[in-house]
Amino acid sequence: MQNWFDDPFVQSAVLPFLVALVVAVVLGRVAPRWGGLALVCGVLVTVQAMNLDMARLDSTTKIVLLGVAAAVLGLVRDRFADERGWLPAVFFLVGAVAITWVIWPVLLRREGAPFWYLLAGAVAYVGWMWAASEFVRDDVHRCAVTTVAVGTATALCVVLGASAKLGQLGGAAAAAGGAYLAVALVNPSLAGGSVIALPATALGGLLGYAALVYARLPWYCLPAIALVPVLARVPLPSGMSRWWRACILLATVSPAVIVAVVLAWRGAGPPPL
Repeated sequence: MQNWFDDPFVQSAVLPFLVALVVAVVLGRVAPRWGGLALVCGVLVTVQAMNLDMARLDSTTKIVLLGVAAAVLGLVRDRFADERGWLPAVFFLVGAVAITWVIWPVLLRREGAPFWYLLAGAVAYVGWMWAASEFVRDDVHRCAVTTVAVGTATALCVVLGASAKLGQLGGAAAAAGGAYLAVALVNPSLAGGSVIALPATALGGLLGYAALVYARLPWYCLPAIALVPVLARVPLPSGMSRWWRACILLATVSPAVIVAVVLAWRGAGPPPL
């Protein structure tokens, strides 16, 4: 049994899927607006299975803590759900500060133009990913599909970029998003919201840029992943069934995922098996 739990696929796919499925089912019945907590629960079970040392404040620990913080911030956003046009700018700034904290040890070793290039790229990509959560938060299916697509693209690209540990966290987000999507298809009361949209895009942004800085993920994979929340806003006819909505959304965002993975493969080579 211990060998089963030591399997990376079990840690980053099976366990987060099962835990997120249970959490989404339970919260879908007792607190539908909190159902998105299934995502962070799925990621945290992967963190536990991987035996990450959370007492050591390295880049991975920071990303996990920021993912949890994003879920809490998402809950607050959903509690005051009135339209607020200034929130994307606020989330952009929060994301920019978050990634600066994550990569600060590397920034300290850079001077001049390399420092500013690295920082500008971090702020642009991660800030955008945090802000883009506002594009999909109002629709449960767009939230779920965005979570699956961003998590899958990030996980595959990061693994190709030679960072298995970060890739496992991305895989956990994708698996948890898949469980959330499955429950949303059969339970119309399950809500979307920033509680899932914000940590999904936040983790995707942080994991992707951390793999660029600390591993060898090519930078040109990231713009393709950044397109996912935009593609997930594709207009859909009213009255369409939940299943058709999910299928069309998945088909719409898939090209961005494929392009990102192909670019990572071409730039970083096959996975380091």
